[in-house]
Amino acid sequence: PLVSLGSAAPGRVSVQTLHTAVVAEVRGNRANARPVSFDGPGGRRAQAAEEVMRSCAPGAADPDAEDDRHPCARILRRMASPDALEYRAPVATFDGIWSRTLEGRHIDFLQLDIGAGDMADLLRRGFPKLFKDREVSVFTFRVDSLWTKASLKEVVEWLDQYEYFSLFQHVCSASSQVGSFSYVGPGGAGTGPTTYLPLSGVEFDKVIDWDRIPLPQDVFAFDLRQPDIFRAVQLGDMHCDAEDDLEDQSCSADGSGKCSAPGAGPPTAPSDLRVVRS
Repeated sequence: PLVSLGSAAPGRVSVQTLHTAVVAEVRGNRANARPVSFDGPGGRRAQAAEEVMRSCAPGAADPDAEDDRHPCARILRRMASPDALEYRAPVATFDGIWSRTLEGRHIDFLQLDIGAGDMADLLRRGFPKLFKDREVSVFTFRVDSLWTKASLKEVVEWLDQYEYFSLFQHVCSASSQVGSFSYVGPGGAGTGPTTYLPLSGVEFDKVIDWDRIPLPQDVFAFDLRQPDIFRAVQLGDMHCDAEDDLEDQSCSADGSGKCSAPGAGPPTAPSDLRVVRS
C-alpha cells in the first residue's frame, strides 16, 4: 500500500494499493504478470499459491474456514477446481514505482517489508535512483531469519555510501516511562518507549554478535543531510532513561587535545570523539 498524507485534501490520508511485485531488475515487458513467490530460509523459494493453500488446508485453517466470509473459503473452492491456483502480478523496481506511480515526489517515510532473501541486491539494482536523488528521508526494513550478519553488513555499507545512517530500533521495556505514554496500534509488548542503536560506523565484525540478536529486528536509516531527524534518537535516549546515569564527560577538544572552555568560540567538527553510552 502507498500511503500519502494530505494529497487529496489537507488533513486527509490517501491509500493506494499497487498490485505489483517489487524486484531487483525488470527484464522484458513489465506488464506481463508472473507467478508471485516468496524467499525462504536456505535459498528456498515458495510460490505464493502454495503458501496460501498450505494455510487454508483442512486441519491448518480455523474451523470457520468454509464460511463464505472467511478468506479461505474462496481458496478451498479453487483447490477443488481442476484449474491450478496461481497468484500472478506484474513486476517493477521501486525506482520505477517511484518515478511513475509516485511521480518522483519526495518520500518522508518508506517501510520495506517484503521478505526478500537478498535485500542488498534488491536495493542495489532496484532503488539506486531514489537514494542517489535523496528523495527519501527515513527508510526502514525488517531483519528476520532470512538474513545473515554478512547481508546486513552489506546493506548498511550500501546505505552508508548514500549518507544514510543505519540504526537498530530498540524498545525499552524496562524504562521508568513505560506507563507515561499512550501507544495506539498493534504490537502489544513490542510497543513502548523506543530508542535507536547505531549500526553505521561500528566495527561490524567485532561489535555485532549475530547469534545473540533476537529476530526479527527493525532497522531505520536516517538521511544524514536532515539533522532534525536525529532528534528522534535524543528523544529516545530520554524516554529510555539513557541520560539518568550519564555524567557529562564530553568536551570540545582543541588542536592540542585540551578541552576548550564553554563559550570559547563556535563549535567545530568533533575530534577525539568517544561514545560514553550506546
